[in-house]
Amino acid sequence: MRFHKNQIAPISATLIKIFNDNIKAHMAVALMLESNKKWGSNDRKTAAKCVYDIVRYWRRYWFAIDAKPDNNLENYRKIIILWLALEDESINTWEEIEEELIVWKQKFLEVTEPIIKESVSDELNELAIKELGEEIWNRELPILNKETSLILRINTSKARIEKVQDSLRQEGIDTTLIENIPTALLVSKRVNLQKSPTFNQGVFEVQDASSQLIVPFMDIQPDTVVIDACAGAGGKSLHIADALRNSGRVIAMDVEMNKLKELKRRAEKNRFNKIDTHLIQNEKGIQLYTEKADRLLLDVPCTGVGVLRRNADDKYRITKPTFAEVIRKQQEILEQYPCMLKRGGVLVYATCSIFPSENRKQIDKFLMKNPNYTLLEDKTIYPSESGFDGFYMAKLQKN
Repeated sequence: MRFHKNQIAPISATLIKIFNDNIKAHMAVALMLESNKKWGSNDRKTAAKCVYDIVRYWRRYWFAIDAKPDNNLENYRKIIILWLALEDESINTWEEIEEELIVWKQKFLEVTEPIIKESVSDELNELAIKELGEEIWNRELPILNKETSLILRINTSKARIEKVQDSLRQEGIDTTLIENIPTALLVSKRVNLQKSPTFNQGVFEVQDASSQLIVPFMDIQPDTVVIDACAGAGGKSLHIADALRNSGRVIAMDVEMNKLKELKRRAEKNRFNKIDTHLIQNEKGIQLYTEKADRLLLDVPCTGVGVLRRNADDKYRITKPTFAEVIRKQQEILEQYPCMLKRGGVLVYATCSIFPSENRKQIDKFLMKNPNYTLLEDKTIYPSESGFDGFYMAKLQKN
C-alpha cells in the first residue's frame, strides 16, 4: 500500500466535510479527488478507501483513541494512522506514537458492544430496537456495516446473460451468477466499469441483487402502461423498460429535474425509447395521469436503513425528526399517487428499509383508508438472510 503523510490533511478535511458540514460521503470524496489531481491512481484509491473505512467505523475509531468527535486535527491524524496500522501491519507508521498505537489497535479490535463496534448513533440504535427488537437489530447490524458487493443487472432484452459474462471475462472481469435472480451477475472484485467496452454498449447497469427483485414482483405484462412515480435516476425505470421488451410505455416521474435528466441519459445509452419523463411540481401533475397506469410503482423515500452498507454516513444522519418526516412523506405519497392506477391495476409499494413503520404498517394504514384495494403479497428482504441490501415490497390490486 502506498500512503504519503501529505495525504493526512486532505483526508482530515474530507472527514470534517462529512461530519461537520453534512456533505454526503461520496460527494466529499469526489471533491477530495478533484482537488488533488496530481495523486496517482493508487494514491487516489488508498485515500478514498481510508475515508470510507473511517466513516463506516467512525464511532469505533474515536473510542479506540479515547476521544470524542471534534475538529482537533491531531485526533484526525491519530485516527488515520490507526487506520493505516489496521489496514497494513507492515507499513512504516510514525515511531513517536508507536506505544499509543498498540493500545489503540487493541481497543479497536477487542470492543464487543454492538453500538460501538458497528458504529451507530445512540438515536438510530434506539429507533432500530423499537422497530425490530434488540435480537433482530443485533443480527442485522453487522451485515449492514459490511462493504457492498458489485452487482450488475443485465438488460436481457439486449443480450443474454451468458454472452455478457463471456464479454466481461475477455476484459479480465470475472463474474458469477446469483441463484434465483436471473438478471444478476456478481463481480468478483471492484473494478472501474467506466472503462469497460461491454458497459458502454448499454447491456447492463449496476444494481443490487435485492433491488432487482422489485420489477419481477410487479408482474408486468407486455404492451402495458407502467408508471414509476418516484423514479429518481431511473434504475427501476430501466428495468421496467427491459421487462416490457421496449413495448408498452414507461412513465418515469420525480420531483427533481436533475435526476430525470440523468434517467434520460441512461435510457439513451441503453437504447430504450419507450420511457417518458414527467417532473412532479404539484398535485395537478399527478392528477393529469389519473387512471392511466396498469402498474404503479411507488419506490418511496425512506430512511435507507436497508442500504447502510453503501451509505455508511447515513448511520449518523437518521434521527427521530428525520424518521418522522420520512413517515409523513410516505403517507402523503400513498394519499396522492394511487389515483394514477386503473381499476384492476396493480400497485407496488417499495422501500429500501427494514423498519415496519415504513413498510407493513404504512400498507395497513392505507388499506384501512382504501377498502377498494386488496393486499396480494408482501415481503421483507433482510440483509442477514439474503447477503444483499434490505428491502420491503408490497403488491396491492385496485378492485
